[in-house]
Amino acid sequence: MSKLLTKLWQIFEQVVFHYSYPRYNYPLYFVAKRYCKFYENNENGNLSTNGELFFITSILKQIDPEVLFDIGANKGEYSQLILDQFPDCIIHCFEPDSRVFSILKTKYKNINNIKLNHLAVSDHNGKAKFYLNKDPGLNSLFDMNNIGYHYDNMLSTVSLETIDNYCKTHYIKTIDFVKIDVEGAELSVLMGGPRMLSGNRIKMIQFEYGHAAISSKTFLKDIYDLLLGYNYTIYKIMPLGLLHQPYSPYNEHIAFANYLAVNSKVKINSEYLINRPDIYRQVPII
Repeated sequence: MSKLLTKLWQIFEQVVFHYSYPRYNYPLYFVAKRYCKFYENNENGNLSTNGELFFITSILKQIDPEVLFDIGANKGEYSQLILDQFPDCIIHCFEPDSRVFSILKTKYKNINNIKLNHLAVSDHNGKAKFYLNKDPGLNSLFDMNNIGYHYDNMLSTVSLETIDNYCKTHYIKTIDFVKIDVEGAELSVLMGGPRMLSGNRIKMIQFEYGHAAISSKTFLKDIYDLLLGYNYTIYKIMPLGLLHQPYSPYNEHIAFANYLAVNSKVKINSEYLINRPDIYRQVPII
């Protein structure tokens, strides 16, 4: 069987992988690239189709969350999805952009279990430059123009606070779920929480990794190493479940995606775990 597959692949290569047919190369590349994004669930920011909504409505229910952090809350879309599912939970939202923070204040002015914080979460307390984009979802502590983007950014100064300091001053002993979407500063956020991480005080952490990580010179391996050191298991969030994804250098393709780190004390229901070959370990890269 393997010989037959090898022969079929050789024929396919001879027909398709051929520079003598340049007009066919780009359409094939375009379709293949789009399918790879679909298969790996990369570069999909739609909460309804990229697995984030499914995670909230199905997997997060397992731990019946009471205390949650939304770091990089933006206009509150993610927090609202959580609130819809868990109306009695307490959500601590962190958003440094004054423009969208005012939207959050208006949106949640009569909701006592939403705690709004006009600051950025990082690895130290203090102040920092903050680059404001016309699209608030692209705001960052790092200048994206340094890595080839052409944004018309405005510069502001924001307050910084660590997870550990915030939890200490607000008497928070445990966090059920943390969502981090901070355009390249994800590692800094995690580095600011050694006490909470080392004490098994955070059950689940969702983080985004993508193009913005170039600006902070962060590899996915840096985040893996930190979280694995605190006994977390890391999954990739897929449209209908979680894919356990051990680190591979081939994951460093900077196509943005969402990952979930699960504390060793938490067990995920097997029905939500996707069982499929690891393409970076099973398929030889030639």
